[in-house]
Amino acid sequence: MKRPNITQEEWNTAHEFPGCVIAGKVEDSPRGKSAMIVCKVQGNRLATYKPNLQFIAAAPDMAKALEDCYAGLSALWAIHAKGAQNDTLDAAKAALIKAGYEFP
Repeated sequence: MKRPNITQEEWNTAHEFPGCVIAGKVEDSPRGKSAMIVCKVQGNRLATYKPNLQFIAAAPDMAKALEDCYAGLSALWAIHAKGAQNDTLDAAKAALIKAGYEFP
């Protein structure tokens, strides 16, 4: 499995950049505050605004956890189920592919 080449710094939110998910930390620069903006959430649906930001900021951590779960479950499934189909593994693999992972 090959991981996508996403920004490696931790993703989070910062009050200096409302509506944005940033990678790394907010830093001082000659022109004020600066940060690597991963994405900006826009819209007027306030009920989903903050949860969407939090969910996107957690995406790299969730992808890594799913990658680890997939690898561990695949190894166990190969030993104990002798290659039978597993819907959970299929769903995990599909989600990882959607996130940009590549499988041989």
